[in-house]
Amino acid sequence: MTPPVMITRLLAAFLCSVLSTAALAYCDGGYPNLSVRQEVRESAFVVVGTLLSRMLVVDPVADPEGYEATLFQVKIKRILHGKPPAYARRTYFSIYNVNTSARFPIDEQDIGKDYVLFVRTGADGYWVDSCGHSQLHSESAQLIKQLSRIGKHP
Repeated sequence: MTPPVMITRLLAAFLCSVLSTAALAYCDGGYPNLSVRQEVRESAFVVVGTLLSRMLVVDPVADPEGYEATLFQVKIKRILHGKPPAYARRTYFSIYNVNTSARFPIDEQDIGKDYVLFVRTGADGYWVDSCGHSQLHSESAQLIKQLSRIGKHP
């Protein structure tokens, strides 16, 4: 194989892997890709919260047909680890859920449902790792037991 052909094939393979939506959703190390203890350590706080509302974040210049993210407002019902800011404990906080195949799987039909959320901070505010342990509260009995065994200092 000649060098130009090899370079072309390598470049094509690289572009396919980078631009593939499956590559964006890949959880390195499997799903979930962290232990519960490690995710607690990397989270700003862990709560049981109710999804109150949803708002689309639109960029009419970059994507006039779609949206770039969704903001979900969450009312805290119970703090499991960490210390959410005072305003979040009094009213609500927002989760910035970027519109990619790697987004945390919540949507409009989930309004009113309770979730266990491992909340992280980033440049756009609070977010939830789609490769982590966040899940519906109704399905979290084992997770809640694990969290209680970890204690306040993971």
